[in-house]
Amino acid sequence: MSAAPVSPRPESPLARFMTRLGREWLPGIAWRLGHTGRVGLVGVGLIAASGIFYVSTHLPVVREVTALRADLEAARTQGGRRPVKAVGPESHLPALSGRNGMPDLLGVILAKATDAHLELDAGKYDVTTSKLGRITRYKVSLPVIGPYPQVRQFLDATLGALPAATISELSLERKSVADPVVEAQVRLSVFTRSEP
Repeated sequence: MSAAPVSPRPESPLARFMTRLGREWLPGIAWRLGHTGRVGLVGVGLIAASGIFYVSTHLPVVREVTALRADLEAARTQGGRRPVKAVGPESHLPALSGRNGMPDLLGVILAKATDAHLELDAGKYDVTTSKLGRITRYKVSLPVIGPYPQVRQFLDATLGALPAATISELSLERKSVADPVVEAQVRLSVFTRSEP
Protein backbone atom coordinates (compact mmCIF):
# COMPACT_ATOMS: atom_id res chain seq x y z
CA MET A 1 0.00 0.00 0.00
CA SER A 2 1.47 3.31 -1.03
CA ALA A 3 1.15 6.54 0.91
CA ALA A 4 -1.03 9.31 -0.50
CA PRO A 5 0.96 12.10 -2.05
CA VAL A 6 1.29 15.15 0.21
CA SER A 7 0.27 18.36 -1.49
CA PRO A 8 2.81 21.16 -1.12
CA ARG A 9 1.94 23.78 1.41
CA PRO A 10 1.17 27.18 -0.14
CA GLU A 11 3.86 29.77 0.62
CA SER A 12 2.90 32.73 2.74
CA PRO A 13 3.29 36.20 1.22
CA LEU A 14 6.17 36.93 3.61
CA ALA A 15 8.00 33.76 2.57
CA ARG A 16 7.53 34.64 -1.12
CA PHE A 17 8.83 38.16 -0.46
CA MET A 18 11.91 36.87 1.38
CA THR A 19 12.64 34.31 -1.35
CA ARG A 20 12.38 36.96 -4.05
CA LEU A 21 14.49 39.39 -2.01
CA GLY A 22 17.27 36.83 -1.55
CA ARG A 23 17.27 35.46 -5.10
CA GLU A 24 16.57 38.53 -7.22
CA TRP A 25 16.71 41.91 -5.51
CA LEU A 26 19.79 41.67 -3.28
CA PRO A 27 22.03 40.20 -6.01
CA GLY A 28 20.75 42.88 -8.42
CA ILE A 29 21.47 45.65 -5.91
CA ALA A 30 24.93 44.22 -5.19
CA TRP A 31 25.71 44.06 -8.91
CA ARG A 32 24.56 47.66 -9.46
CA LEU A 33 26.55 48.95 -6.47
CA GLY A 34 29.62 47.13 -7.77
CA HIS A 35 29.36 48.90 -11.11
CA THR A 36 28.45 52.44 -9.94
CA GLY A 37 31.93 53.59 -9.02
CA ARG A 38 32.97 56.02 -6.31
CA VAL A 39 30.63 58.83 -7.34
CA GLY A 40 27.66 56.49 -7.36
CA LEU A 41 28.57 55.11 -3.93
CA VAL A 42 28.82 58.65 -2.57
CA GLY A 43 25.38 59.39 -4.01
CA VAL A 44 23.91 56.25 -2.45
CA GLY A 45 25.53 57.19 0.86
CA LEU A 46 24.02 60.67 0.69
CA ILE A 47 20.59 59.26 -0.05
CA ALA A 48 20.90 56.88 2.91
CA ALA A 49 22.14 59.71 5.16
CA SER A 50 19.26 61.96 4.14
CA GLY A 51 16.80 59.18 4.96
CA ILE A 52 18.35 58.71 8.40
CA PHE A 53 18.33 62.49 8.94
CA TYR A 54 14.66 62.66 7.97
CA VAL A 55 13.68 59.89 10.35
CA SER A 56 15.81 61.19 13.24
CA THR A 57 14.95 64.91 13.04
CA HIS A 58 11.89 65.66 10.95
CA LEU A 59 9.54 63.06 12.36
CA PRO A 60 10.16 64.03 16.03
CA VAL A 61 9.55 67.67 15.11
CA VAL A 62 6.28 66.71 13.42
CA ARG A 63 5.21 64.87 16.59
CA GLU A 64 6.19 67.87 18.72
CA VAL A 65 4.24 70.29 16.50
CA THR A 66 1.20 68.01 16.71
CA ALA A 67 1.46 67.98 20.51
CA LEU A 68 1.83 71.78 20.62
CA ARG A 69 -1.22 72.21 18.41
CA ALA A 70 -3.20 69.97 20.75
CA ASP A 71 -2.01 72.04 23.74
CA LEU A 72 -2.96 75.24 21.91
CA GLU A 73 -6.42 73.91 21.15
CA ALA A 74 -6.84 72.87 24.79
CA ALA A 75 -5.76 76.35 25.92
CA ARG A 76 -8.24 77.95 23.53
CA THR A 77 -11.11 75.89 24.89
CA GLN A 78 -10.14 76.74 28.48
CA GLY A 79 -9.52 80.39 27.59
CA GLY A 80 -13.24 81.07 27.30
CA ARG A 81 -13.80 79.98 30.89
CA ARG A 82 -11.09 82.02 32.62
CA PRO A 83 -10.41 85.75 32.33
CA VAL A 84 -7.12 86.59 30.65
CA LYS A 85 -4.65 88.51 32.80
CA ALA A 86 -2.96 91.50 31.23
CA VAL A 87 0.69 91.00 30.37
CA GLY A 88 3.16 93.83 30.15
CA PRO A 89 4.37 96.73 32.24
CA GLU A 90 0.87 97.94 33.07
CA SER A 91 -0.06 94.64 34.72
CA HIS A 92 2.56 95.29 37.44
CA LEU A 93 1.44 98.76 38.47
CA PRO A 94 1.26 98.06 42.21
CA ALA A 95 4.99 97.19 42.22
CA LEU A 96 5.96 100.56 40.74
CA SER A 97 6.67 103.67 42.76
CA GLY A 98 4.55 106.73 42.24
CA ARG A 99 5.83 109.61 40.14
CA ASN A 100 6.55 111.61 43.32
CA GLY A 101 9.02 108.88 44.35
CA MET A 102 11.40 109.64 41.46
CA PRO A 103 13.75 111.80 43.61
CA ASP A 104 14.17 108.84 45.96
CA LEU A 105 14.92 106.54 42.99
CA LEU A 106 17.55 109.00 41.75
CA GLY A 107 18.99 109.00 45.26
CA VAL A 108 19.33 105.21 45.08
CA ILE A 109 21.21 105.54 41.77
CA LEU A 110 23.59 108.11 43.30
CA ALA A 111 24.09 105.96 46.41
CA LYS A 112 25.00 102.91 44.28
CA ALA A 113 27.52 105.02 42.35
CA THR A 114 29.05 106.18 45.65
CA ASP A 115 29.19 102.56 46.90
CA ALA A 116 31.09 101.63 43.72
CA HIS A 117 33.51 104.57 44.29
CA LEU A 118 32.31 106.39 41.17
CA GLU A 119 31.35 110.04 40.83
CA LEU A 120 28.39 111.05 38.70
CA ASP A 121 29.17 114.66 37.79
CA ALA A 122 26.29 115.25 35.39
CA GLY A 123 23.18 113.59 34.12
CA LYS A 124 19.97 114.32 32.33
CA TYR A 125 16.60 112.67 31.93
CA ASP A 126 13.61 112.72 29.61
CA VAL A 127 10.06 111.91 30.65
CA THR A 128 7.46 110.06 28.57
CA THR A 129 4.05 108.73 29.52
CA SER A 130 2.44 105.56 28.15
CA LYS A 131 -0.51 105.82 25.77
CA LEU A 132 -2.89 104.75 28.51
CA GLY A 133 -1.36 107.34 30.80
CA ARG A 134 -0.75 104.96 33.67
CA ILE A 135 3.05 104.59 33.45
CA THR A 136 5.72 107.27 33.27
CA ARG A 137 9.13 106.39 31.86
CA TYR A 138 12.20 108.36 32.85
CA LYS A 139 15.19 107.96 30.52
CA VAL A 140 18.16 108.80 32.71
CA SER A 141 21.46 109.40 30.85
CA LEU A 142 24.63 109.24 32.92
CA PRO A 143 28.28 109.61 31.90
CA VAL A 144 30.29 107.26 34.13
CA ILE A 145 34.09 107.19 34.25
CA GLY A 146 36.07 104.65 36.24
CA PRO A 147 37.57 101.17 36.26
CA TYR A 148 35.41 98.59 34.50
CA PRO A 149 34.82 96.41 37.60
CA GLN A 150 33.47 99.42 39.48
CA VAL A 151 31.22 100.43 36.57
CA ARG A 152 29.92 96.87 36.42
CA GLN A 153 29.37 96.86 40.21
CA PHE A 154 27.40 100.11 39.94
CA LEU A 155 25.16 98.77 37.17
CA ASP A 156 24.53 95.43 38.92
CA ALA A 157 23.76 97.11 42.25
CA THR A 158 21.45 99.68 40.62
CA LEU A 159 19.44 97.06 38.75
CA GLY A 160 19.26 94.92 41.89
CA ALA A 161 18.00 97.81 44.01
CA LEU A 162 15.54 99.16 41.41
CA PRO A 163 13.43 96.37 39.87
CA ALA A 164 11.58 99.00 37.82
CA ALA A 165 14.82 100.06 36.07
CA THR A 166 16.38 98.67 32.90
CA ILE A 167 19.48 99.48 30.88
CA SER A 168 18.29 101.00 27.60
CA GLU A 169 21.71 101.80 26.18
CA LEU A 170 25.27 101.18 27.27
CA SER A 171 28.47 102.17 25.48
CA LEU A 172 31.95 101.63 26.87
CA GLU A 173 35.10 103.28 25.55
CA ARG A 174 38.70 102.87 26.60
CA LYS A 175 41.44 105.25 25.43
CA SER A 176 43.99 102.45 25.09
CA VAL A 177 44.18 98.74 25.80
CA ALA A 178 46.40 99.28 28.85
CA ASP A 179 44.17 102.01 30.33
CA PRO A 180 42.24 100.64 33.33
CA VAL A 181 39.65 103.43 33.13
CA VAL A 182 36.62 103.21 30.86
CA GLU A 183 34.25 105.95 29.83
CA ALA A 184 30.70 104.67 29.87
CA GLN A 185 27.54 106.29 28.61
CA VAL A 186 24.67 104.67 30.51
CA ARG A 187 21.02 105.23 29.72
CA LEU A 188 18.63 103.77 32.28
CA SER A 189 14.87 103.58 31.88
CA VAL A 190 13.07 103.94 35.21
CA PHE A 191 9.33 103.25 35.26
CA THR A 192 6.89 104.80 37.73
CA ARG A 193 3.14 105.03 38.09
CA SER A 194 1.83 108.26 36.61
CA GLU A 195 -0.36 108.99 39.61
CA PRO A 196 1.48 110.18 42.73
